Amino acid sequence: MIFKRFNIPLSLFHVYLLTFVMVFNSSCTSVEEEKTHSARLQMDSFKHMCTYYNLITGSTPAKLDDLVTDPGNVKNWRQLIDEIPMDPWGNEYIYKIENNLITITSEGLTNSEKDDITISFRSQSKNQ
Repeated sequence: MIFKRFNIPLSLFHVYLLTFVMVFNSSCTSVEEEKTHSARLQMDSFKHMCTYYNLITGSTPAKLDDLVTDPGNVKNWRQLIDEIPMDPWGNEYIYKIENNLITITSEGLTNSEKDDITISFRSQSKNQ
């Protein structure tokens, strides 16, 4: 078989190989999109747990681990999750509080700012 436009001999093997590469490449994009979606869902879950934490304790968690482990100085504390999962790429989530704004970030696939997935929300606590 000849691929006439470029004068390249194209065997059935090459057709299968090209098909495999095209399918594999499109599925990789899909996998990364699913990981991004999963990270957003996890971070949204953290947001809701932080809001609930604030409702039961009257304060904002100082770090994500406060949802798992008693920080020791929080009234009415209770464990809200068994453990803080890693993001879909195996990295820890980054949790910051600045000027009453909570930011949770996943650094994504390459750990560079261009891949960052971030959610931000206001703390409901008046103690912050």
